[in-house]
Amino acid sequence: MRSVYKYVLFLIVALTGIQQSYCEQKMSLTIKKSIEIALKHNSTIAQERQNVFSAKAKLGEARTGFLPKITGNGNYTKLDVAPFMPGKIFANFSGAPAEAFPKRIPIGQDQIYSFGIRVQQPVFTGFKILNGYKIASLGVKMADEGMKKSESEIILKVVESYWNLIKADEFVKVSRDAVEQMESHVKDLKNMFSLGMITKNDLLKAKVRLSSMEINLMRAENGRELAEKAFCNVLGIPLDTELELTEPLETAKSDTVSLNQSIKLALANRPELKMMKHGINISKKAVDIAEAGYLPNIALVADYGYKRPDREYANQFYNTWTVSVVASVNIFDWGETYYKKMQAKSDLIKMRENFKQVQNGIRLEITSIVLQLQELEQRISAARENVNQAEENYKITNNMFHQGMATNSDVLDASTLLTKAKTDYISALADYRITMAKYKKAVGRIGKGE
Repeated sequence: MRSVYKYVLFLIVALTGIQQSYCEQKMSLTIKKSIEIALKHNSTIAQERQNVFSAKAKLGEARTGFLPKITGNGNYTKLDVAPFMPGKIFANFSGAPAEAFPKRIPIGQDQIYSFGIRVQQPVFTGFKILNGYKIASLGVKMADEGMKKSESEIILKVVESYWNLIKADEFVKVSRDAVEQMESHVKDLKNMFSLGMITKNDLLKAKVRLSSMEINLMRAENGRELAEKAFCNVLGIPLDTELELTEPLETAKSDTVSLNQSIKLALANRPELKMMKHGINISKKAVDIAEAGYLPNIALVADYGYKRPDREYANQFYNTWTVSVVASVNIFDWGETYYKKMQAKSDLIKMRENFKQVQNGIRLEITSIVLQLQELEQRISAARENVNQAEENYKITNNMFHQGMATNSDVLDASTLLTKAKTDYISALADYRITMAKYKKAVGRIGKGE
């Protein structure tokens, strides 16, 4: 029994160790891998997949409208009395006394059986079946575009969260470097103060600045943790997952973005515009279906029956069949068809106006993003130069301080300028990455490999 307990205890310890080692491993992610994870776990995408499946099912349903419908029927009737004719009727016709005829002359059975099959093939329905099929086909295309639209929105969220987390990582590094730099400076000041080379006030200023930088580092670390959890939430994975992002923040300069070309791309590729175009075509077909109320409906109907009693009222089954051409036309419906057509035309006009409004909104969106990209390119160039100058300024100022040619305040100011220059540069790079992703989504070119 003890050996069993030892085995169970060993198994628990082993599994716990495996779980701990697994949890301690960081998930290494590229943008492409992040997008794959997000699309796999996102509930909105799952719903869109069902919308596509439903639309395809509706298309299959509409296709059956062209085919003949086959229905079966069966009937059994039990009469209280079998059909008969009174005998006195024959007596009146023949002039014979009523006693010469039976009181009731049977002309049927008290049990009636009927079984049949009907085949009905639409011949002409005013193109309602055809237009219904076209509407269902457009519905599938709309569902596909809806899927693409949702995917592009999820991809953009992933890209934004990815670069925000990298930006938070870089902020932590800059803050940590600033703290280490200031700690080294404070250490030098303590040595200089012990030798009487500086006043106590200079040392206190540096300590206060160090304390402020340590607070900034703590804020940067907290911001990084929040950014990581936000990214996990976008990916649909546990919030306590540790992530390691591998994409470099710096990027080569992209090709110049043309405003007019970007607007053309957006108007041609945006999934919501494609959805609206399909919706407009559906509205056109809805008008045609409403107008079909004025046209006749023609169908070919074939019936086959198996019944008892037979035509001579004998107690036996017999076969029967009929073939019919059935036509119906609306002669007068108090304007019902007219009002349906007016409703459909009104819906079509509203969709066209909404389409124009969305197009104008996209033009404005593209213009804003293109201007932001142009501004960010200049910001990156200026911020990169500022970092180089701030690093050189701090190096020179620090050397001059040790030579007694610069004050402690000069060193503190140079350190502040260097930290700000680095954070500004990081922000510009991350903002450019995010804005470029927004641009790709805006022109309908954002993909799963972003």
